[in-house]
Amino acid sequence: MTKTQDTSLHQRLKANTRAWHSRLDSTPGLRQLIHPELTLTQYVAALRGLLEAHRAAEHQLQQLANRHPGVCSDGLPAYRPRVPALLSDLSRLASKTIPTSTTAPISASSAIRSAPKPAPEPAQSQPSPTASALASAHSVVQAQARYLGMRYVLEGATQGGKMISARVTAQLPQLLTEQACAYWTLLDAASADWTALARSLARPAEDDKELAAITAGAVQAYHCFLDVFDPSAPPKPS
Repeated sequence: MTKTQDTSLHQRLKANTRAWHSRLDSTPGLRQLIHPELTLTQYVAALRGLLEAHRAAEHQLQQLANRHPGVCSDGLPAYRPRVPALLSDLSRLASKTIPTSTTAPISASSAIRSAPKPAPEPAQSQPSPTASALASAHSVVQAQARYLGMRYVLEGATQGGKMISARVTAQLPQLLTEQACAYWTLLDAASADWTALARSLARPAEDDKELAAITAGAVQAYHCFLDVFDPSAPPKPS
């Protein structure tokens, strides 16, 4: 067995998406969360961006689940939506800040429209029952792989959540008095989901097609965030 075949899916996926992760982490809108000079207005702008990005990503995640029931594999906990927690925090902070047009993210509908969409399947004339069954099975496998890739990005965000939360609340203690930390509390709870996801990726890829589909799902999720925080990011390769 070659060294590549011995390498886990997790390691290969991390290598395949390292550039996307670095690009997102380096965006000013997210990096300001760890700056000691963070203001409440800047923080709320970042939350608005996270809200729009999660709306787009969770919309696409739900579309996959609707088209392919059971797409969330055994052993992987159900996804915990972040949008309600972000809305709760923003609602509690609404009276504390004045919206600014220079930091306002794009609308949710725009984020969803700009998110990469899978290419249409080529039309087939009168497929046999066997061919239809095989195509359906292949479609489910591909959907499961894409779903796993998207979850990889969404759950991966929990890993830095505790550190960022500590810095943010130290700089902005009013978040605690206003009970506006639902998002960070949810990320802390969801860190267990990352552990389960990492276990599911601790194996070699079935084949290159599986790795490509999981990577495509991860890149799709990254684009939901980059469309908000770095609209200049290049389009996802087809």
